[in-house]
Amino acid sequence: MNSTGIRFHARKIGIAVAIIVALGADTTSAGQECNGTSPRLCVEMDGVQPQVNVHYLLDLNAPNGPEITLIAGNTGWKVWSQVSVSDATPANIGDIKIDATIPADVFEMSLLNATGGPGAANVGSIILLDGLWTGHSSLTAGHITGNLTNGWSHPP
Repeated sequence: MNSTGIRFHARKIGIAVAIIVALGADTTSAGQECNGTSPRLCVEMDGVQPQVNVHYLLDLNAPNGPEITLIAGNTGWKVWSQVSVSDATPANIGDIKIDATIPADVFEMSLLNATGGPGAANVGSIILLDGLWTGHSSLTAGHITGNLTNGWSHPP
């Protein structure tokens, strides 16, 4: 096989990988990424294009709604859930938490949709602290249409 055939084969593999990645999550606009179809969980970061398993972890099949764990510090996290791709009505979120792998990371998050409206219907819990973590976290803004069912934890 000559080098031209190898390059062509590599391009085909690259295209297949790109298609697989695109099916898992989609970028709705710069700095935003959405996952799932119903419910649909979206995130936004300030100055960074968020990527699942790089900046955050996601469990779309959690029993009380999708759960998200923020793993990369950012001062402009925005998290929201909606019913579907075509229906922006707020949907439930199970838990929102951090996993601070870098002890001094800063997590500032708002629970609002892309236009500043409610970020969820009900939220199970918001946990913005981690045992050995020494960074800073805050909920800078939030609006839900239902209840915060299990409370929230934040640094003193």
